[in-house]
Amino acid sequence: MAISLPVDLPANLKSMQPYLEMATDYESKDPCISYWCRLYVLKQGFILKRVEDDLSFLLVLMEVLGKNKQDLQSKIETTDIPVARAHLEGVVQKLLSWAENVPPLESLTKPRVWFILYTILIIAVLLLRHFSLLECC
Repeated sequence: MAISLPVDLPANLKSMQPYLEMATDYESKDPCISYWCRLYVLKQGFILKRVEDDLSFLLVLMEVLGKNKQDLQSKIETTDIPVARAHLEGVVQKLLSWAENVPPLESLTKPRVWFILYTILIIAVLLLRHFSLLECC
């Protein structure tokens, strides 16, 4: 049975919603990106000033991540930090390349805005010391 996250995010964690949406979008395309985004949300959930309502959500998220980690154990992008970093950087590069090559008349289309947002979110996952915190895991 698949574990799913609660639909309603605790108010204290609303800023993490875009990362969870991206994780859901990438679930079938690139499960490794999905895994790292959810793990980022979990780490940030413990760093942010938390309230009791957050705990139940974070526990379910931990269960989801545990199952994901088992499912993705054969993928080196989830088990080796330098490889994972390179994989995320490659995805950022592809997204930026796509955004740069879109004709100017289509510059404000919804897909382009989403690609740019996803690029920013992945960069945030890479830059906010996320991977240095994970080396112990």
